[in-house]
Amino acid sequence: MIIGIIIKGDKMICPKCNGDKELRIAFPHSEKCTLPCIQCNAKGEVPEEMMQWIKDGEILKDKRIAKKITLRDAVRKIGEEVMKISEMERGVIKPDMSIYDNL
Repeated sequence: MIIGIIIKGDKMICPKCNGDKELRIAFPHSEKCTLPCIQCNAKGEVPEEMMQWIKDGEILKDKRIAKKITLRDAVRKIGEEVMKISEMERGVIKPDMSIYDNL
């Protein structure tokens, strides 16, 4: 699923928090709470470069899922850390688009 880009003025709105700077979380049997958005560092905006990272990360995740491989299995096969691959798939860091080529 490719995200839509929302532009407000000359800024790109964070696709995770929709510019709210925080995420609303609900846990079972608990009150709702909010957490700072890690995608935009609670700024509500992301740089243009990060928007491409987010799109590329979604493409990577879709490739892995299409091959029916879990994140943990992918990590074991390619020898990377779970956090790094997860951050690539979420667009927090620049994805290596060839990382799943040999799965």
